Amino acid sequence: MKTGFLLSALAATLPALTLACDDDDWYSPEFRHSIQKRSQPGAVSAPTAPIQKLKFGQVNVAYTTDTHGWLASHATLPSYSADWGDYISFLDCMMAKADALGVDLIVADAGDLHDGTGIGDLAGSVNGQYTLPIFGETIKDNIVASIGNHELYTAPIANDTYYNLAPRFNGRYLTSNVDFYDNGTWKPFSNRYAYWQTKFGVRILALGVLFNFTGNTNITRVQPVLNMTREFWFQQQINRTDVDLFLLVGHTPVRGSYEWDTVYSAIRRKNPATPITIVGGHSHIRDTTVFDAAAIGVQAGRYCETVGWLALSGLNSSTANLPSGTLPAITASPSSIPNVTQARNSSLGVYRQYLDFNRFVFSFHTDTNNATFDTARGVNVSRQVTQAFTLNPNLTTVIGCAPQTYYQNQYPLGDGRNLYTLLTDQVFPNVVVTPGRESQPRIVLINTGAVRFDLPSGPFTIDVADSVLPFTNTWYRKTAPWSQAKNLLASMNTDKVYKRQEYSYADANQTTGYVTKDDLGSDGDNTKHIAQGRYSLPHYVQGNASLPTGSDLTDSLQVDVYAASFFINAASAYLSQNTTDWIPVDGSFSAFDTLPRYAASFWNGTTC
Repeated sequence: MKTGFLLSALAATLPALTLACDDDDWYSPEFRHSIQKRSQPGAVSAPTAPIQKLKFGQVNVAYTTDTHGWLASHATLPSYSADWGDYISFLDCMMAKADALGVDLIVADAGDLHDGTGIGDLAGSVNGQYTLPIFGETIKDNIVASIGNHELYTAPIANDTYYNLAPRFNGRYLTSNVDFYDNGTWKPFSNRYAYWQTKFGVRILALGVLFNFTGNTNITRVQPVLNMTREFWFQQQINRTDVDLFLLVGHTPVRGSYEWDTVYSAIRRKNPATPITIVGGHSHIRDTTVFDAAAIGVQAGRYCETVGWLALSGLNSSTANLPSGTLPAITASPSSIPNVTQARNSSLGVYRQYLDFNRFVFSFHTDTNNATFDTARGVNVSRQVTQAFTLNPNLTTVIGCAPQTYYQNQYPLGDGRNLYTLLTDQVFPNVVVTPGRESQPRIVLINTGAVRFDLPSGPFTIDVADSVLPFTNTWYRKTAPWSQAKNLLASMNTDKVYKRQEYSYADANQTTGYVTKDDLGSDGDNTKHIAQGRYSLPHYVQGNASLPTGSDLTDSLQVDVYAASFFINAASAYLSQNTTDWIPVDGSFSAFDTLPRYAASFWNGTTC
């Protein structure tokens, strides 16, 4: 549970909700203009930008990943302003459309449901108490889902996922290499695999694979992927002769992944030509990767900004129609994968698109309009999202008013519009300090991966704080000589750490957004955007406070070093001459508490 400004949730469960749709338009005082009816109050209208009509194959996959609790939409970003209820309505309509066209539609999600929003992280007694049931509404779409690393960091979240979420998925919440310690016995976290035949005769074997994650709670166990491929059950399944399509859904990037290469190779050695489709995640980008002429990997970004669409043709066992004709064969050269013969020719045809997560896009592709798009199920889910905020008013209590939008990497480090510049130049020097040591020379470091999203201008709330800096890693300090402290940032930035690839996304200006180039070309973005600038970031950034200048800054000067608990062990390797051990800064004051404390002091006032 998070500290500082967080209040207890007002209710543990949601009440029964009606299935009626509110027909009234409403007025948003925040944006000072009327907008069309929306599922979530405060969400701006989706842009009516040019988009491409989708093609359908014999088998089609609508997929998401790394939702991280963003089920309430991005209220201030028009391109991604749909909520999870809108997505449910989209799936309802697309299922009906697929039935009318005589094709199969599969829904998939590649994990990471936690850590990113207030209603996900802060509402209720356990992270995900409100969002997991809402996400679970997709079980009615026969979704194939996999676990993410954010389901495994803590015992309460792992317990909730194991006991309350996974069993709801009718055998299709797949954890091929994850175990759970259940009453003294190690058991598969959920099903290792799933096998079924689609409505139109395609026999599918599905697996759910997590990358070789080591930061999990000790009531879970992640088996290295190579070891998994040697298991009896795995070998038994890939040696089946009744599989027309291998569907691999897992929380692992599709590009340059040792884990996917390992699973692909194991399957391909036994099945030289059988089509393989991989739905991946974790690196928060839109991407498509070619493994060979019969194997493709796709990925749908992050944070409910993207719905991926993959259409497949050339499946000989399928009795489905081909409403868009035969789809293009994979002709792009794959990356070389050692010790396996990659398929060079195949009848498989593929088509991929990345859809912006908004109602205009959803309505366009379902041949509906704002009056006919919503389904009863989707409206009910949207109301559950709204009710979660109603039951937790602390999430939207205004702490202060951010004077401008601060961006993660749209502007370079050092620019006044850069979020890390705000942290290092203003926030850290003013609030990350042990009371009574304000005059002591100090440096404050944080890993850039701790920051998850831009900080928007306007009302600053606990929900906003959680979307920007959600982690509760406690601040610690250690005193060391300047001779070592002065080199700490440079030394830590040379450490080998996981770094997400860069991405582009839209702000309130509808002309900017994702511009994706993948192995199939540059035509994957369903809505065409103008790219925004993206600037690379170091692994760590540092703020300074009360440091002397000139000849007073000597190597022998004792300096307080402040760091979050997440990486203090890494920092210790460069501070061997410390004069104190790591000491909590101010009780349980954490990274999450930092921005609310700053906003209360420097962005005070609740009228924006």
